[in-house]
Amino acid sequence: MTYCSSTPAIAVDWSTDGGDTTLQVAPDDSAPRSVAPRGTLSIPPHDATITLTVTRGELAPHRALPVRVAQRRPLIALVTDADGGTCADGWVTAGPADFGDGSAAFDPRARASLITNTCDRGAGSGATCHRAVRVEHAGRRWQIHPRGVLDLTRESMSLAGPWTLSQQLLPGETCGTPSAGAALEVDLSIELDCQ
Repeated sequence: MTYCSSTPAIAVDWSTDGGDTTLQVAPDDSAPRSVAPRGTLSIPPHDATITLTVTRGELAPHRALPVRVAQRRPLIALVTDADGGTCADGWVTAGPADFGDGSAAFDPRARASLITNTCDRGAGSGATCHRAVRVEHAGRRWQIHPRGVLDLTRESMSLAGPWTLSQQLLPGETCGTPSAGAALEVDLSIELDCQ
């Protein structure tokens, strides 16, 4: 979960099927606190890990949810047939990714600011940063050149909804052959601001 620096409070909601239920907000809580099987807690916005544990006899399943301020995050897509990925006309396209729900959720006020296609130290010759990349979201399409930056500051682009990432095959790469293997992972960085 990602929150904005202007977020007044973070609401933590949970609902379980019963059992001994505990909730821990780390680093604030030195130990888990007993809570009702269903409830809501409001915490001040800060980086934390929230862990809900439900114990039934010997079984104690838990779920940990990291909470982080909106800043820079990886924007990664893996291309597989199962998620609707395609390779055609010299482009490899991942199935749409959504940032709206679950542990990947962002504060609704978070907006895409910059999407960066730059090389980390040691990036291989087939890495995303050496390829042109297309980004599609909310009926818009942009192209980022190799080692380029897409500035979305003026777009006030919400993160909610599907994002589709494509990258261009390099000379000598062909769809469906091992030569295109490096194109199956699109690896960008997205910077966020909040409104």
